[in-house]
Amino acid sequence: MSGRLELRTGGVRPPWHSVLGMRLDHIDWPDGVQLIIDRAASGESGYCCVPDARECVMCYDDPAHLTIVNNSVLVLSDSTILQRCRALLYRVRMAETIKGADLMLELCRTAEAKGLSIGLVGGKDDDVLEALRRELCRRFPRLHIVIAISPPFGPTSEEEDHAQLDAIRASGAQLIFVGLGCPKQERWMAKHHAHVSATMVGLGAAFDFISGAVKPSAPWVHRYGFEWLYRLASEPRRLWRRYLLTAPRFLALVLVSHLKSSVSRARQA
Repeated sequence: MSGRLELRTGGVRPPWHSVLGMRLDHIDWPDGVQLIIDRAASGESGYCCVPDARECVMCYDDPAHLTIVNNSVLVLSDSTILQRCRALLYRVRMAETIKGADLMLELCRTAEAKGLSIGLVGGKDDDVLEALRRELCRRFPRLHIVIAISPPFGPTSEEEDHAQLDAIRASGAQLIFVGLGCPKQERWMAKHHAHVSATMVGLGAAFDFISGAVKPSAPWVHRYGFEWLYRLASEPRRLWRRYLLTAPRFLALVLVSHLKSSVSRARQA
């Protein structure tokens, strides 16, 4: 399945395709950056998802999460494997991608040039969040970071939630990076975006990479689709289930889906 979707605010979204039911916009990252920046500058509320193959499987298993991702303003994947599967399934050009951390840095560079204010929500703890803030300020001295919040790991009370939203609104942040990990960050954005005049982008591990909490891979690792192997080698105890179980299942599900579609088209011919 593929198509175009009308934006609520006018204009047309990029072409998109369905991978296991999850919408995946067919857009190169520079155009995605421009779309996000334009929305942030206009003060429109909305959120953008940056899924990988694991999140695609999560959408397949969880209809509620699928709805959250598919209702986002932009689905801009940084996964080489996910983009290659889409290109093969639909026989389209593979969309150009960069790592999530590099996407965040490019958004910050453009936001600095445009004079947009940004907010940071997430990080493993206050130390990681502060290290991220310092690194962004070092790289982009004129970047306006107007708020940085590291919510507690567990659930927050309604009072704490309202206090965070009040602080975000008062800050005037126009572009908000959310790094709470999947699926928490997507749920947080879906719940709160309508209450804040800002564009939100869920970027998960980008907070860890840019802050220095986790060492990033070399550019060629991502380019050839081995980011998953690098991350598995870096954090085997935490990530073994994600990559050794979920990744093969993703490929199997895509293969079965492709075979079913091929059989259906053959019968209709």
